[in-house]
Amino acid sequence: AHMMQSPPRNIQTSLLGSQEILQSLALGLCLFICVGLSFAWAQQGGSNALSLEQTRSMVFITLLTGNAVLYLSSRTRTPGWKAIWQRPNWTAYALLASAGALVLLAIYWPWLSAILQFAPLPLPYLGLALGWGLLSLPAAMGVKSVLIHFFRSAPAQKS
Repeated sequence: AHMMQSPPRNIQTSLLGSQEILQSLALGLCLFICVGLSFAWAQQGGSNALSLEQTRSMVFITLLTGNAVLYLSSRTRTPGWKAIWQRPNWTAYALLASAGALVLLAIYWPWLSAILQFAPLPLPYLGLALGWGLLSLPAAMGVKSVLIHFFRSAPAQKS
């Protein structure tokens, strides 16, 4: 049914329920862990560790990729890989691609990277930064599955 054909939301109910708040906190924690892993990976290696500017670039790419993944995973209430792509939103995809292109421009264009204190990443580290961000997708799907199962099996509370 189209949303304009359904009755309006009861104004006495809360806008965000406990399931939405728990899911947001869990997804934020997943992304925080992925960004932390990216930072730790960039700093490990002693003399082979990335510079501060390269570490900043790596972490920022991980954060942007993770945010894009969390957006895509939150577009549907049901968990599953296919659910993300069932209803394409080309405007959102264009915005996500534009944001990614702007970040890459900020990192690899010397004038802009100097202002933002980024530094170009070697290709393997760029792939690793993208991978750490993409790692939040299976985590997001897992969190969504667990919370849906938990709230379905929990007894309904009266307010």
